Formats: sequence, structure tokens, C-alpha cells
Amino acid sequence: VGDDVGDIERRLETGGEAKGESPAGLSLRYAGADYDLAPGESVLDALLRHGIDTPYSCRKGACLTCLLRAEAGAVPEAAQAGLRETLCLQGYFLACQCHPEAKLTLAAAGGDLYRPARVAAIERLSPNVTRLLLEPAEAFEYRAGQFVNLRRADGLTRSYSLASVPGTDPLLEVHLFDFDGDLY
Repeated sequence: VGDDVGDIERRLETGGEAKGESPAGLSLRYAGADYDLAPGESVLDALLRHGIDTPYSCRKGACLTCLLRAEAGAVPEAAQAGLRETLCLQGYFLACQCHPEAKLTLAAAGGDLYRPARVAAIERLSPNVTRLLLEPAEAFEYRAGQFVNLRRADGLTRSYSLASVPGTDPLLEVHLFDFDGDLY
């Protein structure tokens, strides 16, 4: 009861769960606790369903906000699509794109991915655009138009394109758009 005929046929053909679904009993280990993963559920959705406060934004694998690191277990290739090779080799993956086929032991993204910066200036450019100038604590190489993830003290993370000129501007410049009184 509850299974449709197509689902049952796919299970019989594959000898297990329907294609695209996680194997029954699949779990994640994060921060010393085990969490179940529902069929077809991403790592991000499983963590959120279990009440784990996990940063995320786009849910499409573009912003890198949901980046996690696998300490043990195989990460599906699709969960690392678009990441730099150095991140892949360290076990980083996009939680929103990760549908594991076996148990994974996870860790939060390392501090090496985030760099502190001091707010140097905040300037209102128009009624709904604010310029934020940041002074990185250490040298920061970037390309024109590259995006960065800004993370507030409360953990809220958003992606912004840099408006500053690489190699010329000592400060990082981003433009914040005011949507309904919220700059984030």
C-alpha cells in the first residue's frame, strides 16, 4: 500500500530502491551524531529536516554556501561539479547536490575557506543600493566580477559579486540591494 506500480517495477528491475532514490537505511554522521537520509533526499535537506543549522542559499550548487567536507565515505561526482580540484581532493562537496549512495561522515567547511575582513565603510548609493567596503585581514587575490560569500556573525551567508578592481583597489567592494528593508 502506498507504492505505485511504476515504483515497484523499478525496484524489481534494479534489485533494490527505485532509481534516483537513496538506498534504504542510508545515514549521515555529522558532529558526532547519526542522521537518517530519506529516499532521494540531498544531504542538505536531510540535515535541515533534522534541525541542523546548515548554511545554504541557492540550492542549485552555484553559490557554494552549503559546502561541507566528507571525512569518510564516497562523495558522488555530481556533488563536486564545478569545484576547484584542490577542494575536491580535500573532500569538499555541495550538500545541496549530494545524494550519497553509502554512509557519509561529514564535517563543516574548514576555516581555511573563510577569511576575516573589517568593514571599512558603508555608503548609501541610492534608496535601495548600499556600497560595502571591506578590508581583508590578509592579502586576497580575486578576479574581476568574482563572487564571494559574506557570512555574518549569526551564520547567515549570502553571495555577492565583487565590484572592486583586482590589483588596484586595496578594499573589497560589494553592492548590497535593499529588498523590503533587508540588506541581505
